[in-house]
Amino acid sequence: MIERYSPWIVLIAALLALAGLSVLSMKPAPAPPLDAGSASPDGGLAANLWLQRIGRSVTIERGPGVESPPARTALLLLTPQPAMTGKEATALLHWTRQGGVLVVATEGDSAGALLARLGVGVAPGEGLVHLVQPLVPAMRRLAGSAPTMFTGKLRGTVVASAGSPVLVYRTWGHGIIWLLSARSLLDNAHLGRAGNRRLLLGLIGRRAVVFDQYQPALAVSTSNWLTNSVWGIALLFALAVFILYRWLTGFRLGPALPSPEQQPRLSSEYVHSLAALLREAGRRGDVLRVYQRELERVVIERYGGVESVPRRVEVEQLLAPVDRLSEADLVRSVTAIVECEEIVRKQRV
Repeated sequence: MIERYSPWIVLIAALLALAGLSVLSMKPAPAPPLDAGSASPDGGLAANLWLQRIGRSVTIERGPGVESPPARTALLLLTPQPAMTGKEATALLHWTRQGGVLVVATEGDSAGALLARLGVGVAPGEGLVHLVQPLVPAMRRLAGSAPTMFTGKLRGTVVASAGSPVLVYRTWGHGIIWLLSARSLLDNAHLGRAGNRRLLLGLIGRRAVVFDQYQPALAVSTSNWLTNSVWGIALLFALAVFILYRWLTGFRLGPALPSPEQQPRLSSEYVHSLAALLREAGRRGDVLRVYQRELERVVIERYGGVESVPRRVEVEQLLAPVDRLSEADLVRSVTAIVECEEIVRKQRV
C-alpha cells in the first residue's frame, strides 16, 4: 500500500516542508523610522519614554486617517505617512489654525499633500545640521545629519540648516507648524546627543503630545532565502519538476492491465477452436478414438488387458473402430465409454 502511493506521499511531504520553510522565513516588516514603540536605532521609543518621564501626556494613534486631536495639543507626524489625502491635509491645517502645534518630519516620503498646501518641496542633500536660530538659550548645537532639505517658498523662519533649510518654523493662524527634514535628530541613536532633547521640547512646548503613526502599507515581509539564493531556487525548481512529472505520468487504480496482444489465451479457446475444426472436417471418428484410447489405458492399468475384463464383450464393442458416425452416435458412444470407464475404475481387481 505504501509503495503504491509513495510518490504522492513524497510530494505531500515536500509541499509541507516548503510551507514550513516559508513560515519560518517570514518575519514582521521593520518598524518605520521614529516609531514610538521601536527600540531600533532609527526608532522613536526613547522620545516616547523620555516625554512620559518628564510628565508629559503621550498618546499614540495608529488608526486609519489623520484625525484632529484635542485643542492645545502637539500633533507629531514623524513616521512616513504616504497615504495622507488632500482632505486630511486640509483638516489638519484647519485644526492648526485654531491653535494647535503640528510637527511634520518628512524626507520626501510622506505628507506630500500637506507640503503641497504649504508650497514646500523636498530635495535630496547631505550635510551636518547646525542651528541658525536657537530655540532656547541653553541649546547651541544639534547632533545629526540631514539626507534631504526643503525648497520652495518657505514663508517661515529657518531654525536649522545643512546648507539648505532642514527645520522651519511657521505660524499658521493661532497655531504653529514645524517642518523637519532630518528625522535622525529625534531617533533613539541621537536623542541624547548635544541639544536634541531640548529640540524636541522646543517643538512641542508645554503641550500634551499625540504621535500619529498610522501605517497603511505595513505588511509582512519574507526573507530572500527561498527566492534569491541558489539553494532556494534549486529547491523550487526540483519541486516544480516533480509536480510536472507526477501530472504527466498520472496514476492508476490497481495494477496495469495488459494489452489484448499481451493477454494469454484461455485453454477453452483452444478446445472450442479444435472442436469447430473437427466438426467442419467431419472427423468424428478421431474424436471417438481419443476416448477409446483413454478407456483402453484404464483397462490395461486395472486388468492388464481387455481379455481379463469381467465385461469383456461390452468393452470390446466400445473399443471397436467406427468408420461413419453421426454426431448423435458420437455423443452416445462417448457417453457409454465414459460410463464404462467409471465402472472399470470402481471395480476391484
